[in-house]
Amino acid sequence: MHKRIIASLILSSILAITLQGQQPFVCDGTFYTSFIPENQNYSRIYQVDFDAVTSNVVFTDLSGSLGIELNAIGYRVTDNLIYGVDPYERILYRVDANGVVNNLGVVALNQNALYFAGDVTPNGRHLALIGASNTFTSGYAFEVALVDLNNYNVTIKSLSITDMFITDVAFNPFDGLLYAVDTDKRRIATIDPETGTVNVLISNITSEVETLASLFFDSFGNLYGYGDTGTLDGFFSINLQTGSIILQEQGIDVTYNDGCSCPYTVEILQRIDKEETVVCDEILMSLIVSNATGETRTGIEISEQLPAGYNITEIIYNPFLGNVTSSVGTNLLQIENMQIPLGIDSILFKVDFDLSAAPTVYNLQANLDGLPSALGFSTVSDNPMTSIQNDPNIFSLKLEELVTNFEIIPTCFGQGDSVVIDASSYSGNFMWNDGSTLQERVFDEPGVYELVITDDCLKTVLEYEITEIEFEQEAFNTQITLCNDQDTTLISNITVPNYAWSTGSTAQSIVVSDDGLYQLTMTDFCLEWQHDFTISSQELRILNTPLSYDVEKGESVDITLDIFSSTNSNYSISWSGEDMNSLSCIDCIAQSINTYQDGYYTATVVNENGCSDTYTFYVNVLPLKVKVFWPNVFSPNGDGVNDQFFPFSDLDNGMILKFEIFDRWGENVFSNEDQIVNDPGAGWDGKFKGDYVHPAVFAFYAEIQFFDEVRLFEGSISVVR
Repeated sequence: MHKRIIASLILSSILAITLQGQQPFVCDGTFYTSFIPENQNYSRIYQVDFDAVTSNVVFTDLSGSLGIELNAIGYRVTDNLIYGVDPYERILYRVDANGVVNNLGVVALNQNALYFAGDVTPNGRHLALIGASNTFTSGYAFEVALVDLNNYNVTIKSLSITDMFITDVAFNPFDGLLYAVDTDKRRIATIDPETGTVNVLISNITSEVETLASLFFDSFGNLYGYGDTGTLDGFFSINLQTGSIILQEQGIDVTYNDGCSCPYTVEILQRIDKEETVVCDEILMSLIVSNATGETRTGIEISEQLPAGYNITEIIYNPFLGNVTSSVGTNLLQIENMQIPLGIDSILFKVDFDLSAAPTVYNLQANLDGLPSALGFSTVSDNPMTSIQNDPNIFSLKLEELVTNFEIIPTCFGQGDSVVIDASSYSGNFMWNDGSTLQERVFDEPGVYELVITDDCLKTVLEYEITEIEFEQEAFNTQITLCNDQDTTLISNITVPNYAWSTGSTAQSIVVSDDGLYQLTMTDFCLEWQHDFTISSQELRILNTPLSYDVEKGESVDITLDIFSSTNSNYSISWSGEDMNSLSCIDCIAQSINTYQDGYYTATVVNENGCSDTYTFYVNVLPLKVKVFWPNVFSPNGDGVNDQFFPFSDLDNGMILKFEIFDRWGENVFSNEDQIVNDPGAGWDGKFKGDYVHPAVFAFYAEIQFFDEVRLFEGSISVVR
């Protein structure tokens, strides 16, 4: 069976009328749900809360066993009672806040349908039920049934879309539409219970939720549901603009359940533009009031007592009028006799802090009074950033803190040196970790010293670590080779206050181009480093000068590198080019390049000291110059003279890819391929099917390849006797 649960928000707008033997619910923002506990047979009513520590969903049994199976429930605003049906027996029930059940009898519902989804219309007149196939494994909805709660008559309309998998529905308190979420086809729709018309609003909801067994609206028009992702049950928020369904809090696995909501009430949320700030800052506070009761509410009072040191500086916006009995210049906001119209609006005011405001964490919460008894007389503001109901906003006030770390290395304490720390550029109250309150200190011992400076708004922490270092010397030697008249930069790899080069420079680096010894002395308090750089020059060059070579196609470019080396250092050669397959070798001094395409080629020489040189040139392959000659007459008769018809060429390496001869009727009398030009054996002997042909004119076609080019030839040949 499908898991069906709803955290039923019971927020009625009309004073509940106590019926004989039944106690109406109080619309105080509490969620309720009805489901059958595991290993039991009948439904129970539960209050739904959220754990203050984990925020997980918590169910508290209010009614004990109802003795019935209750599903497709809805909250009736006119009497503040819950109505629902037994989906199998089709009995209509009414349940009160104490779990007392009133059996209203069997209603004329479709015997071929099961009813697990329902809600009461905003005017309290009808219970709208969604009928689905009685083959529960399919569960697709096909009708909407309106049960008149005054006379229990039933009107049934077929749904205009019948492939909807609907597990619950809920009425929106602001537009009055009945909403459904189809997790099977991933869409959100509204249903007109009078006509059965289904209007798909979103056809691509984004969520891993598998089923939403329960749906309900709050008084701000926000849609929520309880369902599961296949592995996790929980409380979900549903965005009606984007279709996004997001798991808010984790719940438990329950079955045979449903729920309802009564969003027709007055509620208040509080927002603070910052979760924390410092004592010299200012915050903007908003009290957001929703009235979904169907009428303007009068005589409402809103108040909020702020902690000591908090000061209201301005009421920016108050659309509810009323008598402001306390506000600017105090830490109490109090407005009496307000008028709250239908809809959602806010009171905006600013707050700052004086020196008496203690830096700590505060709970801030407003009160709303003057509600009718059916709405619970009063309520408190809710923090919308959590799922916990009617919880305060958590706000942190602190001193602004700035931490600056210094690490100071003195010269040498043992030689009478000392360290002076001057913090007089700061203002405020000074306190060192050793109890001193001086702005300027002289230290002659190593250690860690912390200074805390405070003023009205700011706390600055300065940390100084003073370390004694013994006098040390260290020497480095570096050998550097300058190649081919280049220069180099000599740089210290140690950052110190003082540099002294043998050239007279005091910079951290110098540029040199001559051989010789360059010395660098680096000092930092007690430390001294000596770095010797020995510079020697070398030349390694390729002396070849032509920048391009012209070569006939099929011929080679032969190059022997002319390399000059000023030392006996070993060197290596490497070649690269656009046609690597044309190189006779890749690491030789004498190169032969045989290529059919133009391109650049480079020889690189590198010695064991890292000196290198390159020689780059261009190979220009000249266009192919070849002539092919075709006789126009031949006399095949076996006399040894002019007996073969074949092509002649000034290049012997031409390959005859295809050679064909046709008579005047287009019949192929000769065909040959993969032969060499200038070879009589590759030609036609004038015979067709073993006999000499009669004198006539014949057509020929040939494809001959020279190197990487293929040339086509067509013509005619006359056979004579």
